[in-house]
Amino acid sequence: MAKYNEGFQVFKPRRKLQWLKSLGKVQIELELQDRTVEFEVAPIYATIIQYFQQQDKWNLNDLAAKIKIEPSMLKSKMSFWSDRGILKESSNDEWILLETAEDNSNKGFVTNEESDNNIIQSLAEQKAEEFKMYWVYIENMLKNLGGMTLEKIYGILCSVAEPSSSSNSIDNNLEDLKMFLNQMVEEDKLEFQGGIYKVKIND
Repeated sequence: MAKYNEGFQVFKPRRKLQWLKSLGKVQIELELQDRTVEFEVAPIYATIIQYFQQQDKWNLNDLAAKIKIEPSMLKSKMSFWSDRGILKESSNDEWILLETAEDNSNKGFVTNEESDNNIIQSLAEQKAEEFKMYWVYIENMLKNLGGMTLEKIYGILCSVAEPSSSSNSIDNNLEDLKMFLNQMVEEDKLEFQGGIYKVKIND
């Protein structure tokens, strides 16, 4: 990647490549005590299981610190491996590698459709995490200025956000902002009526 970046800079000196490591697919083969299984997954899932090759038991918070993601997001990813009989939550936030399959284990190769869904879900969650840095600003803006349309919120955020060269820029992310605001609606932090987003006032 470093050499490719250097070559790109020769032809496009004013531009910079941004590698999207959350995208793509990884085909892995796991050799366990009683079985060998293959999976085709998004990189985040491969990263998680790689750590369980180093040690067969992890505390959720410790592993989240290693991977550098929020524990709540990591737990949702761990359930992917739990559903397939590879990992198990032995106690509260303690996860172990199942070297020997349990009776209800769902083993086997993950289809391309499943893998694509995992990649899309992973990217959507990543985008949601990026927008959380703007949440306090959005909330205060709607409290002080009243309800707004998606387009108006987006326009104001673009005027105060970092330049488009920043990895945290929201430029060209109107749909991502919409997904984030709708997530806030689902979490009862906002309400949406007649095309207007408002801060939800709890009784």
